[in-house]
Amino acid sequence: MSAIDLSKRFPAALERLGNDTELLRTMASIVAEDGPVLHEQLAADVKRDDLPAVIATAHQLKGLLATFETESPTSMLDEMEQFAKRGDAESVKQLHTRSQPEIVVLLGLISQLA
Repeated sequence: MSAIDLSKRFPAALERLGNDTELLRTMASIVAEDGPVLHEQLAADVKRDDLPAVIATAHQLKGLLATFETESPTSMLDEMEQFAKRGDAESVKQLHTRSQPEIVVLLGLISQLA
């Protein structure tokens, strides 16, 4: 898929960025570089039951992805952050498992746009 095709996949993101396709590609490059690192860090945080780290990493990943998608999986990261703030490690683990496929797909799409 070309960058133009993929920008049609993210019309709300393009609108949030003032229809600036170059800025969309720049943002995609940032996500493509930082997103996988944060995604792996979140998995490690969840595995260690490090809820303060889950809060921070989920928040960072949510912010990074929110330019492109404000619904799922971004909303799932917000929910994960809230569970972690309440100390609900089991719900964090369950939501992490459910959110993984969507995060992987979204990061892949964004990376193709970069």
